[in-house]
Amino acid sequence: MAFQALESILRSAPPGVRVIVSDNSTNASVEQALLSFKERGLYRRREKSFKALDHFNQVISEVQSDYFMMFHDDDIMMEDCIQNFNLAIAKYPQAVAIAMNAVKMKGEELKGPWHNSQLKDDFILKSFDELAEMYLDFRKEINPFPGYLYKNLGAQSPRISHRNGRKYADVAFVLNYIQRGPIVWLKNPGLYYRQHENNDSNVIDLKGVVLLSKFIQSRAQAKRIEKFILEFKFGSVFAWWRQNMNRTFTKRERTLFFAMLKYLVSHPRFVFDKVMAQLK
Repeated sequence: MAFQALESILRSAPPGVRVIVSDNSTNASVEQALLSFKERGLYRRREKSFKALDHFNQVISEVQSDYFMMFHDDDIMMEDCIQNFNLAIAKYPQAVAIAMNAVKMKGEELKGPWHNSQLKDDFILKSFDELAEMYLDFRKEINPFPGYLYKNLGAQSPRISHRNGRKYADVAFVLNYIQRGPIVWLKNPGLYYRQHENNDSNVIDLKGVVLLSKFIQSRAQAKRIEKFILEFKFGSVFAWWRQNMNRTFTKRERTLFFAMLKYLVSHPRFVFDKVMAQLK
């Protein structure tokens, strides 16, 4: 998949765009598979294996261009993706990040529904609260994380932090970016987003839900964000229960699960409305 992803990037990249493979694997299989790219100076093997988020930050620290993108190794870039990014940069020069829409892809079939089918036009997000609500509301569709192009802000460029959401730390990273300027979601797709059983988004991380909620609460300006956090926790805790109801919970999982249930019970009107909605 990495070879296929890289080939698609090279087809999209015009002269002057620097493409680098950052190999954080623990064996030489990726290096051998991408030997021809290594000979062309497009490959960088890490001397030590970083944790996922540390690897992410290491890549950011090495960026020298005005803009950068961190493309996933199992997705496919469309041929006009970078060309359309250049057009978007000219159209939205104040944006600190621009995100392409995507086509959901299963197996090798390059077709499927759009990742964000709700967009009727390009969408400019201007505030932390506005973007946070988009991520917290399960009814909203979003442009996917690997479709983001970021402006290099130098020392002001955010870093990704485990304590801001664990597996949801990428959301906190984008939320940190919008505190430095507007973010644009483009209506049209620029990549094929591969869906498979191992997609990280398929797994609910209760501790991550708690950490991301705290991160958002600490920075949001409007009190209405509390409603969205309540919805986010409610949806997450019951999605997690459905995923894990047929196995024995660990002690840590039980503690988190019942702590979140206690939080929800402290909002009886909300829980009552949810239950009544299910019964209709």
